[in-house]
Amino acid sequence: MKFLTPLAALLSTASAAAISPRQAPESVSVKVTNLQCQPRGTTCFLTFEVRSSASSPPLVCTATTQAATTIPSVPNESCSDPNAVFSFTAEGPSRPAFLSFTWTSGWERGVQKVHAARAFSTGDFARDQTGTQSYVGPKEFVISGVTTSLIVRQ
Repeated sequence: MKFLTPLAALLSTASAAAISPRQAPESVSVKVTNLQCQPRGTTCFLTFEVRSSASSPPLVCTATTQAATTIPSVPNESCSDPNAVFSFTAEGPSRPAFLSFTWTSGWERGVQKVHAARAFSTGDFARDQTGTQSYVGPKEFVISGVTTSLIVRQ
């Protein structure tokens, strides 16, 4: 009987380890390479490079959208990895702009979603003499507090 208890604990640990999803990063680093509207134009550009570690290749997320002078909201645009999407929510009255990334990956017992998000301050955006909006905040920043959710198949 004393032998069965440690064996049962060992087997439950081994089986749990065998079905675990991969380890999610605790933070991601983001490089803003283009976040602006064309002066006197009809197009706005949003481009970000995202890394989960210094040694990982960048995940490039980009969108080009029709807009006059204000960077618009862009929901669920794909990134260079087809399992990743990003959303940008434009600033509004009493609401800061918001950027989020979601990576989805399958594992043997379900789906894992990793989510990172950042709210911008109103000082991160400026308008030029023509009224065209562009991003003037930090070109590189780290998003900490990355969250992970698991959807387990039955």
